[in-house]
Amino acid sequence: MTWTVVDSNVAMEVASHEALIRQTYVDSVGVKTWCVGMTSATGHNVDRYIGKPASLQHCMNLYVWALDQYADGVRKAFKGVELTKAQFTAALSFHWNTGAIGRATWVKHFRAGRMDAAKRAFMSWTKPPEIAGRRRAERDLLFHGKWSNNGTMLEYTRVTSRMTPDWKSGKRISVTNELKKAFGSTPPTPLDHAPIPDKKPLAPTLSPVTPEESDSILKHGSRGPFVQELQDNLRLLGHSSLKADGVYGEETEAAVKSFQESAGLNPDGWAGPRTLEAVGRAVERLETAPKLREAEAKVPETAEKEVEKTTGLGGWLMGILGGGGAGISALFSASWDTVLAVGAVTVVAMLLLYLGRQHIIKAYREINKELRT
Repeated sequence: MTWTVVDSNVAMEVASHEALIRQTYVDSVGVKTWCVGMTSATGHNVDRYIGKPASLQHCMNLYVWALDQYADGVRKAFKGVELTKAQFTAALSFHWNTGAIGRATWVKHFRAGRMDAAKRAFMSWTKPPEIAGRRRAERDLLFHGKWSNNGTMLEYTRVTSRMTPDWKSGKRISVTNELKKAFGSTPPTPLDHAPIPDKKPLAPTLSPVTPEESDSILKHGSRGPFVQELQDNLRLLGHSSLKADGVYGEETEAAVKSFQESAGLNPDGWAGPRTLEAVGRAVERLETAPKLREAEAKVPETAEKEVEKTTGLGGWLMGILGGGGAGISALFSASWDTVLAVGAVTVVAMLLLYLGRQHIIKAYREINKELRT
């Protein structure tokens, strides 16, 4: 008996090879994508989500609908051939990613029972390099029945000004309940044109994964929005003459080597996982430094205002904290002759510090909270 049904387990396995972004983004070769690797080839124009994130349930509803559209191509390609649930799922994941189930050579080998040849042909679909990890997982499911999902997906909650995923916004979420609900009654899907799942995509629906989670390395000859984003970041870090043209040429390679040397990394000129992570951290520090300096400058003033508001012991208390006995003189409206014993000064100062401590801490925490928002 052959398996041809898209259920929540099948949908979850396919989704696990993608990341979730609820607003429109561009993948590594510039194709506008949304939700779980969906492009407008599904018949649902993803431009409607530019700058307008959808709810998680809406994303899952549309994903399940579109996935079943693509499943028709798999059913047709393997008509008359018995497939296990694992094999059906792997083939569907391949088709969802490439739109090529009707012309892929590995399908012909598989139908003829030439599994070794099918496996080799299957692994020829590893370009661009971002999908190599995905293809290996699909291969293991197709030929060895090895499932890889754990019920969660990596979601990126923000996109950059260039509509590329903001890698710093990634978090892992569970979508199991939403996927199960999506297989119940769902509203009709708004179509903008007929679905074309068998049409060759402009580019694969790439999983928007970080380089830490793929075999992708930006190097001499690489092109696309990810290269452009790297160039923008390097310009912010001092390489102002570098052109942000999306082409990884000699100037970009030299800038990467320079950054790697300054960061204590191997200066090989390749922007791999560690280099890209270090660049991101450096840019983040650069962007937060002005806010940090501003907040630090506000600490004494804000603390004084907080103490004044809550205790009425404002300026003279901060005077004690900053300069010592002048605050005591203001408190008692007296000269230094009034306070004859150094020990008395110390006792009074410690008492006042105790009274104002909680309010000063509260003021500092408020500043810290504002800084981190």
